[in-house]
Amino acid sequence: MTDLGRHPAAQGVQIASITGEPLSLKLVEPLVTSAATYRRRDTLLVRCELEAEGGQRVVSGFGEAAPLDGWTDEGVDDCAACLEQLQRRVVDIAVGDLPEMVGRGWSFPSLRFALEGAVLDGLARLEGLALRDLLVARPGGQMGDASAGLAGGAAATVGVQTVIGDGSVDETRRAACRAVRDGATALKLKVGNGAVSRDVARVKAVRDVDAEATIRVDANGAWSVEQALRAFDSLGPLNVDLVEQPVSASRRDELLDLAARSELDVAADESCTSLDAARALVDDGIDALVLKPGALGAPLEVRALMDYAADCGVRVVVSSLIESAVGRTTAAHLAACCDADGPHGLGVGSWLAEDVSRSRDAIVGGRMQLSDAPGLGFEPRLPPRPPTSEVP
Repeated sequence: MTDLGRHPAAQGVQIASITGEPLSLKLVEPLVTSAATYRRRDTLLVRCELEAEGGQRVVSGFGEAAPLDGWTDEGVDDCAACLEQLQRRVVDIAVGDLPEMVGRGWSFPSLRFALEGAVLDGLARLEGLALRDLLVARPGGQMGDASAGLAGGAAATVGVQTVIGDGSVDETRRAACRAVRDGATALKLKVGNGAVSRDVARVKAVRDVDAEATIRVDANGAWSVEQALRAFDSLGPLNVDLVEQPVSASRRDELLDLAARSELDVAADESCTSLDAARALVDDGIDALVLKPGALGAPLEVRALMDYAADCGVRVVVSSLIESAVGRTTAAHLAACCDADGPHGLGVGSWLAEDVSRSRDAIVGGRMQLSDAPGLGFEPRLPPRPPTSEVP
């Protein structure tokens, strides 16, 4: 259960109302997953109105539920139905009572992320703090005290990686040249759609483009153990930083065996199906976790997992579910509380043709710049709704 009610900023604050607004954001290019092809990203924007000092101070905070087939069991309609019921019950309740009021909807990780994210955004606005600085406060502490964890705050920028999709060696080289020219310092190649030798050649081409860049590869579980071992032997000399999900999430023992046998760091991505599953992977010796907070649960729960992994010497990469700027920025503030250098999988705002922020994510020199303004750092605006005849 989340520690939201014990957070120092939550004391004496009530939730006056919670509302939701469906979003349908057009994508620049269709998003192809194992479950479907998406031309729009449908999510749910959550607004939470908070009252402090007996109603003398009122602010709104924002969160986002962005379930996605293959990552969450619940869908947008499930979250919207729970939120509709919740709207009728939430009238001036204590922040700590929210999980009980949500009821069965609290079992939906994406809705937990949205609801607690909206409350935390509102609390940060009340305190005049950037969300990342509120997130470093510890439950049970006092705001402004060292015990609250606020001395010095969290990092104001987060390292991000640029994704290079599958393609020929020449296509991969050209994509790497464009990314490096645009300031990217970390590149992640999608691999596993062709022969291992082809993927190794692609990685070598990228290394030839930039000898200093951080290079990662993501097989999305496509390799067999034998293919993974063959790839590892060739990727090691190319100074590959991380290999994400080399084998299927259903082959957990083999994933852990690869992590134990390889000198390359092996990361679990699709295997992080829940907070408990990710924590168990840490206990069993994985090298790194790729965490999608929007699919895992409440931000404070995810923050606790990140701290646990760091204490165990396990690297954490924070990644996106292709949310709007609300969910994406919430995840970025979480990343700033852990390993701000990353690089993290959050530089995907350009995948959306429309968004709820007035400006694009500021990424300079491979780092996402986070606002110092209170909360998320911006007020969401709703884009025009798509024509009803448009195919999602």
